[in-house]
Amino acid sequence: MNTGDLVISTHPEQVAVLHYYLGDRFRYATSLGAQDDPRYLDWTDVTERLLNTPPTPTARALVDKLQPGQAVILVQPILRSYRWNAPWTRLVKRRSIEWERALNADARLRRVESFPRFGLRPPPRGVRAVLYRVRPTSRSTSTPAS
Repeated sequence: MNTGDLVISTHPEQVAVLHYYLGDRFRYATSLGAQDDPRYLDWTDVTERLLNTPPTPTARALVDKLQPGQAVILVQPILRSYRWNAPWTRLVKRRSIEWERALNADARLRRVESFPRFGLRPPPRGVRAVLYRVRPTSRSTSTPAS
């Protein structure tokens, strides 16, 4: 990964942990959008804000700011290993699935790899990272001509 690549956490409160371990060289976002200061999450009305932040246009706006070859790392909770019954965690689970679908459907991105890979064993606890790269031709095709 290179300076300026984008790290997106679909579990918004985890962005501070990612920033702590990965440092300042990356841009950070959550399923709420770009994070000016990834060291903390503003919990004010967060459930309502997340409900009102649709994944596809939010993801599109983030990818619009990237150059060909840059990386997007989508960091998601491993959904099969926890119970997701509380209102906040149910919403995080739903948004995590929607974000992966939105990035997979974005023709400007190429899905490269995901870690860990799931096999026949029970999934581990923790997070999963999906690596995307902005395609070389994406800048010329990402926005319609005026």
